[in-house]
Amino acid sequence: MKSMVRELSDDQIQQIRRGTEDILENVGFRVQHKGLRERCQAVGAVVDETRENVRISPALLHELLGQVPPSYKIADLAGNKRIVGSSGPDNYHAIVTDPWIIDYETQRPRHPTLAD
Repeated sequence: MKSMVRELSDDQIQQIRRGTEDILENVGFRVQHKGLRERCQAVGAVVDETRENVRISPALLHELLGQVPPSYKIADLAGNKRIVGSSGPDNYHAIVTDPWIIDYETQRPRHPTLAD
């Protein structure tokens, strides 16, 4: 069976990066935690307190990304340690699962339930 996986071209990667920068700068994202919005504003983000919205410029995005380490260690409850972001045969990447959903009827965030 032929593999369906193919790498993105440099142009495609740049298109995704430009689109991401545009969304972060012009649309932004919702931050419900007031203290976190204050921290965002302190480093130069544009914060709309009424909408709980944060927007960041491409320059600020690149500055913040430059502070992220290329890899870091994690451990599970049994103490097994892994390096996230490393290259090699044991290559792990972190994903974030948002513990909130937007309720269809109320249009407000809430924790998911088994009924979902």
